[in-house]
Amino acid sequence: MRRYGLTLLVVLLIASTTFAQDAPILTDLRPLWQTGQTATYRATTTRKTRTSVEAGEHSRSGETQIAVNADVTWRVTEANEDGGGTGEMIIDDITLTITGMNGQTSTADGRGAGGEKLKSLDDLLGAMRGVVVTVNVDSTGHISSVSGWETIKNNAGKMGDTLEERDFVEMATDLAWLVGGQAGMKPGSQWDEQFNWSHEAGDLLHDSQYTFEGVEEIAGVPVAMVTRRSKLRLNPKMPDGAPPVDVRITGAKQQSQIMFDLSRHEVVGQHIDRNLTAQISMNIGPRTITTTIDEHVSTQLLRTSEK
Repeated sequence: MRRYGLTLLVVLLIASTTFAQDAPILTDLRPLWQTGQTATYRATTTRKTRTSVEAGEHSRSGETQIAVNADVTWRVTEANEDGGGTGEMIIDDITLTITGMNGQTSTADGRGAGGEKLKSLDDLLGAMRGVVVTVNVDSTGHISSVSGWETIKNNAGKMGDTLEERDFVEMATDLAWLVGGQAGMKPGSQWDEQFNWSHEAGDLLHDSQYTFEGVEEIAGVPVAMVTRRSKLRLNPKMPDGAPPVDVRITGAKQQSQIMFDLSRHEVVGQHIDRNLTAQISMNIGPRTITTTIDEHVSTQLLRTSEK
């Protein structure tokens, strides 16, 4: 049932909030679940990319936008006494909207809305909907394995070739729990985590620091407020036979605000902002082609129901 509504969004987006407490209260941030515990999340991600290309005296630039809306269910099928366990992640519904450089908008929903133009994307989204991906999580929120995603890959047509196991590890990691959460934590406690996620240009490495800011009570429920700040590094991958390229990252960071429901030990809301600017240069004959990519990704995750 929806218990928090607009209050959650307002609190979530106030990144500079300070939390006053009379004395440090030790808090357990592990994924301590109950078998059968279920939550549904609404995830909205918007990625705006501005691309500029310079080749000698010629140049061009433009901006594209991709917006993804998804409803995702997380269900604990077997909870471990010391934290973590096995659960099912299911994409109940998903749509993707693309706005091109010409301002025209197209939508794919896995049911053929994109027509022939977006058939590959429709095939991918259709393959994702309703498939059970099993996730095994240890007591500190680290994922030991995922399975079932191969069904999506096999049914997604040619877009299935782009899918990797870590795509689903990333999706689950940013869903319902904290990675690295421990027992006995107090406001100001920090811990570090490293992630290696996929990006169209290669491997996107995250050096992340989590900070437990404090506990707020929202609608009678104690909620731990956690921030995550990440330094990003991009290791580019080029197709076989492509000319050598020089990649220079001029800006790369990510900030997240996470709300963790201490009554259920699961995330109730999350806001993520990522900025990545890269300059890619390659020589083709006597000409140098320089492409500058300025990418901004914003994600909001909100628990919409729980039982």
